[in-house]
Amino acid sequence: MPQISVAVALAVLTSFGLYSSIDVIREFFKCIYHTECENGYMLSSRSVPIPNYSETECFFSRNVVLYCDFKPLQEMLDDSKEVSISMNGLLSWQNPHENNITLKIGDFRPLLPPAGARVGYIWNMVEPVNYLETSKDDLSMRFMDKKPQSGSATSVLYRILSMFHKNVFMQTRFSPRGTVAVLRAQNSAFMDIVFRCHAEFQLNNPPLLPFWFTPSQFQGHFIIAKDFSKILNFSLTVPTNRKLNVDMEWFEKLDEDMVVEISFVPKMLIHTKATVNQQNMNWNEEIAMQEAHVLLEQEMFPFKEVVYSPITEALTELEHQKKLLHCIVLWGALDDQSC
Repeated sequence: MPQISVAVALAVLTSFGLYSSIDVIREFFKCIYHTECENGYMLSSRSVPIPNYSETECFFSRNVVLYCDFKPLQEMLDDSKEVSISMNGLLSWQNPHENNITLKIGDFRPLLPPAGARVGYIWNMVEPVNYLETSKDDLSMRFMDKKPQSGSATSVLYRILSMFHKNVFMQTRFSPRGTVAVLRAQNSAFMDIVFRCHAEFQLNNPPLLPFWFTPSQFQGHFIIAKDFSKILNFSLTVPTNRKLNVDMEWFEKLDEDMVVEISFVPKMLIHTKATVNQQNMNWNEEIAMQEAHVLLEQEMFPFKEVVYSPITEALTELEHQKKLLHCIVLWGALDDQSC
């Protein structure tokens, strides 16, 4: 092992000492994960090879348990509307299809960026299928989607989303489709990945006509060891920061237009119990979580490259910049798949 001077060692280790300098997860005297030992090597050799995913297959069979929390709609329609038999699939959906499932860490490999990717790198976990735009078939009349090919990111997310309901469509009827991801942070041992997934569910069975349940988005996040030894903080959830977050469309009769209603689902969350305080993670490079979400929004919705402001903020800025105001009033949000 190369020799380093006392002065260099003190400059690198600071007053916290060797343990703290390689404690990437910052658990402070609890334990050192073997993935963090790479930092100890870095301190002495000043070089760390870029991890090669193919060299760590010994950990691929480790289990990852996912748990599903689901609270159904508090109210489907306002009091003036009658509940019809067409809503049977929705009204009977009171619990998750599966409360928990066990996957292997290796199953998550298709969700990762290419080796050597830098922070801020954006990629399609699930490519949008654009031919649906010109399809002559009535996409809203489908009852089930074919199961995706195993070993793909689509199949992994399909399996996870099936915890909510068995009838998942990974390509929505309307664009933007697919799943985009960004590498938010990384160090020598871990990667932090944020992703946005657009998917929907068809809730009815024949002879009833289809009933479509389309959440605004599924907001995903997880931290994974580069050697596949562990996954932390996995979550996939429908955001609840807006008053409306789900679109529903259904047929009352075959020869009639679809009925459309926007509502609020209180909780749709899939998560692991293995977590770590992100503030204790010592990243070599990172971008803020909010910036990561903005990058994904812009990838899905190019119009988001223009900065939009609430009316109260816009009026204040209007006086400052001495410019005219262009105001758009909407029922819902354009950067929202449920709108």
